[in-house]
Amino acid sequence: MVYIVGLFFVFSFAYGSHRKMFLKENIYDEYPIDTVQGPYMELPLPEVPSTLREPQKRAAFLLQHFWDKMDFADTLRSRNRNFIEQNFVNFLSIFPHADITELPPAVSRLLNLAEKDKEAYILLADVARKYLYELESPLFNEDYYLLFLNEIVRSSILDKYEKARPAYWLSVARKNRPGTKAADFGYIDRQKRKHTLYNMKTRKILIVFYDPGCEHCMEVIDILSTNETIRNCIEDGRLSVMAVYADGDSSLWYAKQNMPVGWLDVLDITGVQEREHYVLHTLPTLYLLDENKKVLLKDTSVETLETYLVTIEN
Repeated sequence: MVYIVGLFFVFSFAYGSHRKMFLKENIYDEYPIDTVQGPYMELPLPEVPSTLREPQKRAAFLLQHFWDKMDFADTLRSRNRNFIEQNFVNFLSIFPHADITELPPAVSRLLNLAEKDKEAYILLADVARKYLYELESPLFNEDYYLLFLNEIVRSSILDKYEKARPAYWLSVARKNRPGTKAADFGYIDRQKRKHTLYNMKTRKILIVFYDPGCEHCMEVIDILSTNETIRNCIEDGRLSVMAVYADGDSSLWYAKQNMPVGWLDVLDITGVQEREHYVLHTLPTLYLLDENKKVLLKDTSVETLETYLVTIEN
């Protein structure tokens, strides 16, 4: 469906093949997902004062007042996944249009309102994870999800066990953030020489964490190797690509040698996954680093990588 908020275009999506839930499975048994339908699926839009003319200030007002008409004690709506998802997506659509300083208080206010009902709070927390931290989501945004996690782990409505998984996700999301130096690790190359990431001398490096037995990994590697922008950067010496097998089965890595020409194919020897220096949600996982090993792109896609390289290199 389409929801217009001034110049804001909103959409929703549905998928569910790889969802990792921390909700109780039976929370919604009492609240069928179709109990709220039609125009009541969306909260009324706050009326923006005519005195607010600047787009960012109008967006800030919408963020501050978006949930004014929502009573989380009304469990018919607050525990209804369809209702919460639709309005959550509408709420997220405003984020890019507001000043970044307006986002933390808006998220804090929403979660404080949701504390009126614990099950509604847990549902909202899960919806935030689904839309902002599942890689399949077109709204995936680790920066936004961190705003929610910072509030959730401080919430008084959840006990320490219910906070355990959000706290883990928070620790994961904070690792290797764009703008920070990537974690170092040791590896051996195909000539059985030992090296470390930090000792690599290159302008930019694309790290591709993969598994030799992963068909999807090989498909993405093929796409990367045939991408004209990426290939030109490699040929011009502006980019190096290092494929890293970090799952520990050295015999599998030695048996399969099928990386593109010009790529460095290596085996992690420091336990990247076991020690969680890098948390690999899925494979392949792509990181782009600069010459000082500062993270430029984290958990990125081929499309985002290409756009970045075109913009920066040109």
